[in-house]
Amino acid sequence: MDAEQADRIAVDWDAFDAAGGKQIVEEHAARYQHKKGKEQKEQISQNPVIRQNSLDQYVTAGSSQPRRVRRPNAPLTDVVVTASDGTVIGWDATGVGWPLLLVHGGVGDGDGAAWRFVRPLLPDGLRAVAMDRRGRGRSDRGDDASHSLEVEADDVLAVAEALGGGVVVAAHSIGATITLQALRRAGDLIAGAVLYEPPLPGMPSGLGSSDAMLTALDEGRAEDALVAFLRDMVQLAPGDIEAYRASPAWSSRVALIWTVRRENASLRALDPDLGRYGGIRIPVELVVGDRTAGHPREAVDALAAVLPDVGVTVLEGQGHGALAQAPQLVADAIAALLARLPAVATDS
Repeated sequence: MDAEQADRIAVDWDAFDAAGGKQIVEEHAARYQHKKGKEQKEQISQNPVIRQNSLDQYVTAGSSQPRRVRRPNAPLTDVVVTASDGTVIGWDATGVGWPLLLVHGGVGDGDGAAWRFVRPLLPDGLRAVAMDRRGRGRSDRGDDASHSLEVEADDVLAVAEALGGGVVVAAHSIGATITLQALRRAGDLIAGAVLYEPPLPGMPSGLGSSDAMLTALDEGRAEDALVAFLRDMVQLAPGDIEAYRASPAWSSRVALIWTVRRENASLRALDPDLGRYGGIRIPVELVVGDRTAGHPREAVDALAAVLPDVGVTVLEGQGHGALAQAPQLVADAIAALLARLPAVATDS
């Protein structure tokens, strides 16, 4: 791995090295220099908005004149913000540059773990910020009775505002549905978004249900509840569930299965009128796996028909789990969105 690739890998290895993550990420990074990746990086590097917020930082060193220095491996920084209802929402940040806010899905754990394989494969010049949704990592649980996807959209907007606005958001699963709600009222807080398979009510296939999951939750059988959720609602194949069970992430997902009850109820309560999203004018990149069936694919197709400025990325050979199984493809989709952002004149 050359120096440029090493610079790009700026994550907290200690957080997941024990799971073999470092080796996997380095292997993906070594394959990054394909033609498409180079072209996208060149496009991004020419965008003055991204360029002004690049890894080059001004510092003063023994002189009254600032000089540029490159700081590609900025340390991981923990930050929190208080949401509109008083709930503390935490996040961590790596890198220096244009803010990219990463929002995990339903049983995604906190501390940035859901995005750990994607993060080091992202283009240069980004400050990658992984927020912990309510009930995970550094974030408080909040009130179950008043939970809604709009409340969680407020959390996304609170973090975006704390980052100075103009952020790009990349979100997965129900995190993408939450981000979609935030886009309707984001103003200039969000400049663009990548939405990977957001579930939506009102699709022909329905959202699915799982009495087995609810029964297991009521009886305190968390692992059985997670299996039922993945089988009945996410609709993973048995082999994919067993592969998931063998992964280092399984135990943390079991611990977080309680979140599915309230989030599923909030998803079903969401207004199914797709026309509400027609006023979203910022660039949006929808992402779907070519192995994905049912309501996630239907939701992507439906959104593609109503969003004014939309692209669609199909992940070859993937379903709902590409954050871990094909992180380079997800990073490429984010790069594609960044390359679509309009050039904005800036003072530099």
